[in-house]
Amino acid sequence: MYLKQKKCKNKDIYLAIIEKYNDPEKGARERTVQSIGYLSKLKEEYDDPITHFTEYAKKLTKESKESKTEGIKIDLTKKLTTDVNDSYNVGYGILKSIYKELQLDKFWASKVKESHVDYSVDKLFRLLTFTQAMNPNRVLISPEYSDYFFEPIEIPTSVDLTKILHIIYARRIELSDWIIERCTFLYDINVRSVIRNAGKGFNRYTPIPVENLLPDDSIGKNLFYVKSTECIGAYRAICYTSDVLMYVLEHKLEYQFRTDDIISSIKKYNCTHLDTNLWQFTYFDEILKACVDKIELFSDKKYMTQQEIQRFLRY
Repeated sequence: MYLKQKKCKNKDIYLAIIEKYNDPEKGARERTVQSIGYLSKLKEEYDDPITHFTEYAKKLTKESKESKTEGIKIDLTKKLTTDVNDSYNVGYGILKSIYKELQLDKFWASKVKESHVDYSVDKLFRLLTFTQAMNPNRVLISPEYSDYFFEPIEIPTSVDLTKILHIIYARRIELSDWIIERCTFLYDINVRSVIRNAGKGFNRYTPIPVENLLPDDSIGKNLFYVKSTECIGAYRAICYTSDVLMYVLEHKLEYQFRTDDIISSIKKYNCTHLDTNLWQFTYFDEILKACVDKIELFSDKKYMTQQEIQRFLRY
């Protein structure tokens, strides 16, 4: 692995960790192991970002070599416990990579400073957006997938959710402007129509079910409906963001696959925990292979350590 320095149109330099590999059909190839960020921004945190991340790339190379020869020991007498869940989705990471490219995490970080909300708006917005993208036919604002994704996400109370939906509503126009500008700059595509058509048919009288919340005064699962203009507007923002993520992904894959098929593959890209620090990936198809080839974000490795998965999920 090595540190790649890419000059951008804005005259800044973008850093990324690159890995060389061999494709049986195409020969020597390269893929992005981890996107680091813009050099100008990194200088605010590191005295010498180039040296720091060059050494970091060497460290990743060493860890990768060691993990390839790691032995697996499994206790065959171990029994299952109640409420165990050792299988998680990693496919959402493909959408998260685009979310990061659009710098939506930075957008919310800059807006939440003024809101005085303890719960992470960005984390919840990501959860709701990825859930919506993977379940586009459901009219639902639901954190129920918090134990489905590999990345741990805390379930908010109904009060916190309502507050955050109001924040999303208040920033919806700034959010759409941000997305349009970033898509034009990064991919040279116009997503105005995607944003305009998302969430059509909903108005302030449309009830949206909100599932699996934990209100302050109760324990367990519940279901309630929201009808306010703010919540409907927030839902539309979630819809158009999820639609844009899928639209950009289709663009990256050169429109080779149907949207429904892409969603199906992403939902099946799961891993299960072995009785070690290793995780085994249980599904791979031509669409996920195209994500490796075209997007150069993931690998077709059958086994990964938890640290490796966390790196490409970037948390």
